[in-house]
Amino acid sequence: MKSINIFEILLNSLSYIKQEWKVLGIFSAINYLIVVSAIYSWSTLTFLFLMVFAYAFWSYFFRFYFDKKPYFLLKPILGSLVPSTKILLIVIVFGTVLNLLPYIPMITAFMGINGAWQESYQSFLLNYVQEGKMLDFVLTIIFTLVSPYILYRPFLAWISAVVGRSGSIKNAFAKSRGNYWQFVAIIAILNVAYIGLQELGDVLSLPMPVFMIVGSLLFMYSNIVFIKSYEFLFND
Repeated sequence: MKSINIFEILLNSLSYIKQEWKVLGIFSAINYLIVVSAIYSWSTLTFLFLMVFAYAFWSYFFRFYFDKKPYFLLKPILGSLVPSTKILLIVIVFGTVLNLLPYIPMITAFMGINGAWQESYQSFLLNYVQEGKMLDFVLTIIFTLVSPYILYRPFLAWISAVVGRSGSIKNAFAKSRGNYWQFVAIIAILNVAYIGLQELGDVLSLPMPVFMIVGSLLFMYSNIVFIKSYEFLFND
């Protein structure tokens, strides 16, 4: 069982970016164009095309990093659709559960389950978890705690598939066992960076295209962090 060193992963990721900043700058610029174009074409067919292109683009990037030639190969990309589909389903289920949380008292009452806890729970929702920053904070905490199960390990399985190895999520869980709190800490650090960037953008009233320049760089760094985690855990 391998145990991730959080700061080593973060520092190695930063070091790699410093070494390969020219190439990564090109990838980041392309990702920036994809994201901005997708935001402005959200309700059109162009958005679907961009999502397909983005999937192929990031598949190319991961194969490029691991020097898996040819960098664009259809078979591993199609194979990676299995873990990526599972990730999507997991996220949908998780999102559905979160959306149902405010209705728990109503659901339990319908099922004939009553108790004083219902009033306390409703009072908590009304007083603390309302639309706004408190709700965002609560959702961020919940997401961070469950991220090793719905994001980190499944994404490691996706990386494995796209470079031509096993895309089994079960295998990813086995190889990364014992690293739950390390994964939580890494996601928490990345979340703080994203939230800090968003707050800075709000304070400076930055337009979305300007804000996303730094956002794309941070997204690139996050992917390198996942890659470094994969290298440490999967390379026997």
